[in-house]
Amino acid sequence: MAPSISIPNSHLIPHSAATRRLLGRVSKDALIDLITSWLSAPNLHPRHVDPEDDQETLLSPEDAKDWYECCRTGNGGKRAAINRVIEVDWSEGLSCLQIAEVDMRYTIDTPTSQTYTAARLHYPPNTPLPPLHSPSLAYGLSQSLSPFFKHHIYSVQHPTLPLHLLRLQIHDPPTPQTLALLPPPKKILYIAHCEGSNHVFHTGIGGAYYDILRQCVGEVFGNFGNGRKGMRVEVRGTELVTRSLETMAELRGGGRGAGTAGGAWGVYAKDEVDDSPLQAIPTPAKEDVADGEEDREIRKRRKIAEARFGVDRPPVLERVDFRLEETFLTGDACEDIAFVPKLQVRFEGSNVFEGLKELVIKGVIDGVKMPGWMTGEEGVTTGVVKNGRVVKRSLD
Repeated sequence: MAPSISIPNSHLIPHSAATRRLLGRVSKDALIDLITSWLSAPNLHPRHVDPEDDQETLLSPEDAKDWYECCRTGNGGKRAAINRVIEVDWSEGLSCLQIAEVDMRYTIDTPTSQTYTAARLHYPPNTPLPPLHSPSLAYGLSQSLSPFFKHHIYSVQHPTLPLHLLRLQIHDPPTPQTLALLPPPKKILYIAHCEGSNHVFHTGIGGAYYDILRQCVGEVFGNFGNGRKGMRVEVRGTELVTRSLETMAELRGGGRGAGTAGGAWGVYAKDEVDDSPLQAIPTPAKEDVADGEEDREIRKRRKIAEARFGVDRPPVLERVDFRLEETFLTGDACEDIAFVPKLQVRFEGSNVFEGLKELVIKGVIDGVKMPGWMTGEEGVTTGVVKNGRVVKRSLD
């Protein structure tokens, strides 16, 4: 984890209803895992405030681990563990590091807990993307933010996705009162970045903070790499918004296939197409009983849907926006008049392309005639459509 310049990891936040809610959000197993890791770290050992505490209540780190492990299997164990953390072992409060670890664990274990927006990094022409790793990004961002407000930064490599995930906790104004409180959610920001990508993904933050962060993120990325210090990198917001970091990494990450065509063409980006004409053709699996009972027409629509959207589940997107600038002809037999109506189409739902795929299977949408931008084949989620093709990847 990268060191924090503004507020140290050891800075204590006294307990409040907010810290109790924070501890209660993670699962019991996750909470016990975190507590036992704290008991194994000398700088996070329990801090007992009252020297008059019952000596039978106070336990050594090893005995405390055993006590918390018993909470893992017992009924009511999570509540008992939280009570002991707050009332006995860390009764003085939790450090910024402990709070960040709990919040980060919840964010990773609950993938849809945050809403992310993609922002594009605009480098000067012919500039290769810089190598980047999590501690460097956290350290550089903390340096850039320090003149503006007190903050704490915690960063990790995501355990299952190829991205760095940063948590920024803002204490502004930096009064003794604000420094002693866990900030509200609007002052806690998550930033994610895939190495080799020209995008960053961030949770929502408004007001002057957004402009400051955009400036500082551009400064950090401009200072990475040989001879890059002081290079101007502009950060511009995009229309891509989703609750799924996995979708962000798939569509705007740095790996092969990121930002490329989706739909049925996604198999090419994922190396799921035979590389050699000599490769053996797999024998198709026999239809199971349920599939065999399907109506012939339904099976036909299912095959069409899989041909248009792909066999795998489409990327999880909650909103897709397109503006149609199609030319229509009207008039009488003597003269045709062309006009372009203003028409914007928005699809919203828990998974837009999965929902459209289901509508094709059910026969609500004609899977043969539907345009490619409705299937993810164009590789974009926002844009302008002319003659059935995406001609611009934004609505501006």
